[in-house]
Amino acid sequence: MNVKALRITSFDDSFPVRAAISPFGKWLAVIYSDSRLKLFLVSEKDGQVNLMADKNWFSGVNDVAFSADPGSGKVTEMALATNEGITRVNLISRESLKPVTSAGARSISYSGAFAILGLENGSFQIWRLDSEPRLVQETATGHASAITTSRANRSGEVYLIDEG
Repeated sequence: MNVKALRITSFDDSFPVRAAISPFGKWLAVIYSDSRLKLFLVSEKDGQVNLMADKNWFSGVNDVAFSADPGSGKVTEMALATNEGITRVNLISRESLKPVTSAGARSISYSGAFAILGLENGSFQIWRLDSEPRLVQETATGHASAITTSRANRSGEVYLIDEG
């Protein structure tokens, strides 16, 4: 196994608390202690980490996930779990796509076609994210300890890892 150390800096007295790296390691999203998100580009040559924009794109971010196109493998979108719900971001244009409102989103898994939100009350929601996002399934009982979708294809496979 090849382990790489990426060095990033703190901003304005906040420090990194959560990070996600895209498939193939090109993009690095870092959530700081004040819930701001910064996006970095990782150099393929030397592994240097460069800040993409010297501004705060988003605040109130709890989790982030990337999605790769199943055909080309290119990473074109990321999804953010915020206090208000899901925000999808096109990494090429850096524009936010139509947001999905779902209060209390704490964690997210994202395949491009589907997103699974872990909510602050321990339940989860499965959303289909096409031109008109819609809630596919919601559970108010049980507790999803970890959630993931199949990133290899858009078949909609969803895996819930639960306690007990």
